[in-house]
Amino acid sequence: MDSRLSADAATCTLTVCGQPVLLHLFAMRGKAGEILRRVVALTAFKAITLAFRLNARHLHVTSDLADLPAHSERLAPVPAVAGRAIGIDSNSDRIGLSFVEVVREAGAPDLRTAQLLDHRLIRLAVSRVAGQAMGLARA
Repeated sequence: MDSRLSADAATCTLTVCGQPVLLHLFAMRGKAGEILRRVVALTAFKAITLAFRLNARHLHVTSDLADLPAHSERLAPVPAVAGRAIGIDSNSDRIGLSFVEVVREAGAPDLRTAQLLDHRLIRLAVSRVAGQAMGLARA
């Protein structure tokens, strides 16, 4: 699938089954919109490559972080800790986070030894009308 974003990130042209398809995108404001427009400018100079994935609701735009120039706000990667995991449960108006550790004794880890280190339930400030507009069902 061949694809290209416009310089203002307002449209995306895709070639699907040999036919051009023009998508009119929602205006992205703030930092996310500024970053996307800068990334599009870099693609014009072939400095980076963008990859696109289209599903029924979203156009996903990704790039290899190694291609992007260094930036003061980019966070350093967090090293993994053996035996620890984070579980994320995403719902329409809540996000649940669980932090667990699986004790590793001599041999393979056993999930029966898992210990809950911490958990959080975060309620999102999404109004009923906004949730319905985004296609989110509220319980």
